[in-house]
Amino acid sequence: MPENKKQKLQLEYPCLWTYKIIGTDRDEMKCAVYEIIRDRQCRITPSRQSETAKYFSMNV
Repeated sequence: MPENKKQKLQLEYPCLWTYKIIGTDRDEMKCAVYEIIRDRQCRITPSRQSETAKYFSMNV
């Protein structure tokens, strides 16, 4: 087994983390994120959309 596979991931909390969310309605997606995170700080940025523009993704 390669040496780097034996090492555990070292994270120091709190830390920044990015999530990608996928849905069909950008406004509903933003509302859902703000409802979940409430008063915590976050940045929502658009990511991609499907070829048919049916699905959208955002980085949170």
